[in-house]
Amino acid sequence: MLTPTWPAGLTALSLAFTLYFVEGSDELTEESKRVLETVFADLKGRKVADVLVVGHTDTVGTDPFNDALALQRAEAIRRALIQRGVAPGDVTAVGRGKRELLVQTPDGVAEPRNRRVEIVVR
Repeated sequence: MLTPTWPAGLTALSLAFTLYFVEGSDELTEESKRVLETVFADLKGRKVADVLVVGHTDTVGTDPFNDALALQRAEAIRRALIQRGVAPGDVTAVGRGKRELLVQTPDGVAEPRNRRVEIVVR
């Protein structure tokens, strides 16, 4: 089960969620679709001031492809949050491509834990 975590520098008032994607796409894994519902429920229960959505990829593909895919993933989640009532000005989406790997791998490795979006609610 994927659960919210508190990365370094965040307080208990902040939450971070990690969602994972199908390789080469902006489609969430089945488990992450369920986690996204948890995100929606959490956001519904709080006054959201700032949500950061950061997209990542694994090391398969070129840098330009991964940069675009990471941003595409982040934007897909941003749109979903807005559709569920988060004000557009409260959500920022950025892509990191393969620059901040969760699991270090050489180029060309399809590591599922690197294909992710991190949502930080502050």
